[in-house]
Amino acid sequence: EGPIAKTRILRIRNVNNYKWQQGVAYLGRRVERYRLSFEGSLAFRSTSSLALDDISLFECSLPQAQISCPGKQFQCTKTKACVSSNVVCDFQDDCGDGSDESNCAAYNGCNFERGLCSWSQVYGSDNFNWERRSGTTLTFNTGPSRDHTTGTVSGYYMFIDAFFPRQGQKAQLKSKWFQPNISGQCKIRMWYHMRGNGIGALNVYLVPNTGKLIKIWSRSGQTSLDAWYRMEASVLSSRYFYFIIEATRGPTVRGDIAIDDISFTSSCQYATGTVPTSATGPVPSVTPAPIASCATWQTANCAACNFEKGRCGWRDTTFGSISKWTRDTAGHGQSFYGPLLDHTTNKGIGYYMYTNARGGSFFSNSRLTSPALPSAYDTCTVNFWYNNTLGRTFYLYVVQNGTSTRVWRSPFFFSAAANRPMWINTTVGLGHRKAGFKLEFRVSGSSFSTTNGAISIDDVSFSNCNFPQSAPCYSGNFQCLNGRCINPSLSCDYGNDCGDYSDELGCAAALPWTCNFETNACGFVQSVRDSFDWRRASGGTFSSQSGPSFDHTYGTQSGYYMFFSARGSSANKTAQMTLPQTFGVPSASCQMRFWYHMYGPDIGAINVYARTTFNGPLIKQFTKVGNQGDQWKRASITFTVTQPFQVVFEAVNGPYIWGDIAIDDISFTTTCNKVNTPLPVATRINFSTISLIFVIDIINKMINLSIYQFINI
Repeated sequence: EGPIAKTRILRIRNVNNYKWQQGVAYLGRRVERYRLSFEGSLAFRSTSSLALDDISLFECSLPQAQISCPGKQFQCTKTKACVSSNVVCDFQDDCGDGSDESNCAAYNGCNFERGLCSWSQVYGSDNFNWERRSGTTLTFNTGPSRDHTTGTVSGYYMFIDAFFPRQGQKAQLKSKWFQPNISGQCKIRMWYHMRGNGIGALNVYLVPNTGKLIKIWSRSGQTSLDAWYRMEASVLSSRYFYFIIEATRGPTVRGDIAIDDISFTSSCQYATGTVPTSATGPVPSVTPAPIASCATWQTANCAACNFEKGRCGWRDTTFGSISKWTRDTAGHGQSFYGPLLDHTTNKGIGYYMYTNARGGSFFSNSRLTSPALPSAYDTCTVNFWYNNTLGRTFYLYVVQNGTSTRVWRSPFFFSAAANRPMWINTTVGLGHRKAGFKLEFRVSGSSFSTTNGAISIDDVSFSNCNFPQSAPCYSGNFQCLNGRCINPSLSCDYGNDCGDYSDELGCAAALPWTCNFETNACGFVQSVRDSFDWRRASGGTFSSQSGPSFDHTYGTQSGYYMFFSARGSSANKTAQMTLPQTFGVPSASCQMRFWYHMYGPDIGAINVYARTTFNGPLIKQFTKVGNQGDQWKRASITFTVTQPFQVVFEAVNGPYIWGDIAIDDISFTTTCNKVNTPLPVATRINFSTISLIFVIDIINKMINLSIYQFINI
């Protein structure tokens, strides 16, 4: 039989680590029987070792059979599973028996196994050509390791080699001419691969006769995984047209872009005869509609939504998958395993947004994106109801200027009762945000393999997102650059109280002491008399249902804060840390401001103390107990001590592990004075002398009390 062809699906290199690390390899659809083989190699005379443990296969079963298929879904011949009619003949065996990929001549597909089919290179308007290839590309950490059609090293695909072209140069492929189509049913489908830290962009254009290139789809930046993603784009054109697929070289050589398995829905028909060279109709209107934005938080039907009359600007932004977000009535919930009652009306005629688990691409996220939102104050929260019959974790992100920050993840449980009635409510703190940010619900593509179920969203609302009314602009108040005025105690506290951040300019030089933990732990000294330590961290904590998802300073997962990680079976044990700076006798206007996060069912407490002697008693200045919600909150302390002091932060462990406590952005007002002299050492106490004095004092009090009582008899 000869040697068996091997296809590499994962490669890990140069990892020197004595810890167990997780590796994930994406197998994709496999039509024939196969084996998995792990191969390792060590450097010559190396003293290192390789180890494997806990191998598991995830969601590899075929789709489940159904008695009948609702709507326009396609029922598979042998497996009897139901798949969307939109995935028929797209070079992906969604049925598991290949029946959705048979009789596909009308779909004009091309898998590049025997050539370029009806596609051709473009000359003149681009800089270099696409190449046809099998196996891996020549540059490490970019390009596919296999084609999409066969999933093996012997299958072919088209790609651009980013090694020689310069940044910004382009390669283009051109399709045949198509007949005019205004039905809205004509779509191009394609699988693409964009792995590598130097990825540029992949664009799809519609080109009408005598018209210019009209972009109908685009993707830029790397996808990070060695996986094929699916795209589709609709076409409306009253003129004859053709497609151009364009790849742009990115900033580095690790920018190989590949495409495979292009197909069209059966509504797209090739042109016959001679294509007219003059205009045959208006210019196609394929430019996406403008993305909605909310001018103010009072804008009606904008983002805040019960979905009864529309989407309120929310839109599906899923790419590489067909498990899209859809608005539908609860009465149709049975067909996609969703809730049978909406939350707003608690009836089957009510609407909600949902995404289900049938027929999706294994590798991509299903995304529901809000309109662009106005500036948000620190106290801004979003509240929504969700129903999860899918049994998967899903997420809420803030997206701004191309950066995504996870602000919430769903719990591990899901509503799987027979009639699926369970709607769950949650409130998430968004914090201060600049205008133009968006919210995005995401469900991992790995949820869309063979599981029946749906994730549904209803009744989205926002609270406390408006900035407070301006204070009077009299002498003593801080005047913002935008004309607003605020109390001076609010300036330089890491909160955007002005709305234009002008109250947070020049603060490092103006304040006696400030710390946002972005560079280091600011010299905080961990106590040796407590049970645990505080830690500096970014992103989320180790506890999925407790602690912040982002810092307060920047509101992102890259920003830092200090936190205490809760432990089980350690109730009331503490973690203490001391601010190293000593402050002079506080005036009545001296304040310390900081931001704290106390979210989770097992939250203990946070205490702030002042200490006036080294190793002396702690004098409580602030305390907060229990769950305060999933948001950063501001605290301000006016000190009650009458001597120079230092500040001690203490976290108290709750009953179990869901009790992480965090602090961020500490600042002292300008009326606080720091001093460079250390605190005096606490006086040693002679306990035998104290005992004698205590006894004598008690005797004296008893004598005085007796005389007082005798006189008043």
